[in-house]
Amino acid sequence: MPEYRSLFDLPPSVLTSKDIVALAKLLEAGIPLDPHFVEYTAKTGEASYRAKSINDLLSQLPGNADQLDLWVNGWTDDNSIKCGVSIRLHATVPSCQIHSIDEIWYRGKLSQIHEFFKARRPWYGGALPYIPFVSCALQPVLLLAAVYLWLKGNHVLSAFATLTLVALVMATNSFIKGKLLPRTRIVLVQRTSWLTKDLAMVIFTALGATTTLVGVIIQLWPK
Repeated sequence: MPEYRSLFDLPPSVLTSKDIVALAKLLEAGIPLDPHFVEYTAKTGEASYRAKSINDLLSQLPGNADQLDLWVNGWTDDNSIKCGVSIRLHATVPSCQIHSIDEIWYRGKLSQIHEFFKARRPWYGGALPYIPFVSCALQPVLLLAAVYLWLKGNHVLSAFATLTLVALVMATNSFIKGKLLPRTRIVLVQRTSWLTKDLAMVIFTALGATTTLVGVIIQLWPK
């Protein structure tokens, strides 16, 4: 009897506590469950949490989680694994592994998972693949612009371009670590303010890059 198995990266998503509960129910649906083969874990900083039900896990967490792992396995009468799903919700590399000896269940569950995450795509989801390329292209441009403006005597705008370059490098480093525009954002506790330090850095970088570009154009424009 063949086994069907897939391991793939999950698309970007923003998940609340209600979404996490809905995801756990989706994974458990149609699987012959035994409490010993259902496990949910979470990490927040250096602390880790473990539970046999998603509601129990969420009740343990003091705030937002850095990572969530969900494992659900079903077993046959002869103690062999019939089907299972494991999902890792992480800021940088969220992933899913699904396997089953039942092709209909396998393809149905696979479709359900894709639809679930598609419905929770963040506003910045489409831009994520291009951010590293934009950052790599923009950094040397800002550096050259800063030097050019300094040589032209526009020291204020040159300093502004340099600050923008520093902000861009910091924002890129934060993006690589998953702190800025994460692939999976787990929101268990809503923030009191929408403006975070990382988002403020992005706004400053965008405005700084635009201002620097305008300054260079003015310098190059025929008198």
